Amino acid sequence: MKAAAKSRTVALLGDDAVTKLENSCVAVVGLGGVGGHVVEMLARAGVGKLVLIDCDEVEESNLNRQIIATTATLGMPKAEAAKKRVLEINPLADVVALNARFCAADAEKLICEEVDYIADCIDSIQDKVSLVCFAKERGIPVISACGAGNRSALCDFEICDVYKTQYDPLARKLRSLLKKAGVRKLDVCYTKELPQKTAGVASVPYNPAACGIKMGGYIVLALINRIHIGKNKTENV
Repeated sequence: MKAAAKSRTVALLGDDAVTKLENSCVAVVGLGGVGGHVVEMLARAGVGKLVLIDCDEVEESNLNRQIIATTATLGMPKAEAAKKRVLEINPLADVVALNARFCAADAEKLICEEVDYIADCIDSIQDKVSLVCFAKERGIPVISACGAGNRSALCDFEICDVYKTQYDPLARKLRSLLKKAGVRKLDVCYTKELPQKTAGVASVPYNPAACGIKMGGYIVLALINRIHIGKNKTENV
């Protein structure tokens, strides 16, 4: 990222932290309402390399909440739309756009060895579990998004261990499957606001965005060691 564009970030985080971000690689899996905002935060923070993974195309129904969805990107693969947006923010970024669905069988092909952090923004519960297990096996820090849909109240999203979550049906299912898989800890972003009963999956613009922004900020701080992300890291905020 050019000097003028990162000047305000440098003023708060310092040159060393911004350099660390520029040398970091983050994979974002799932580029919808939550994932798109994770990407936005990482791009504007100056993360040097992003691996963006999603198999869907931008549809009209995405316009109400997905930051990559505009009338100009309708029909475009979400991974390509996200890449285009990142490069419009930071032309110096290295962006890998993969128009693919994450699954256990293709994990090695999709997640490169240099990835420093993974943002799980997948809808499919089984694919979420596969991604988390893959990350844990390789020692890659990962954070997962829980439910942001079917909630119209202005939600407070928090980050905690999935085993400490309350009221979130998706987190409950995730806990059960991870326990069976032998995963004992996972950072998640979730809200205690109960989902409403609707005919299908419904959403408003602000809650997926709030979840994604929280996750993106958490990853930025983790990459520069400003929060605790493991037994070998020092917590200093």
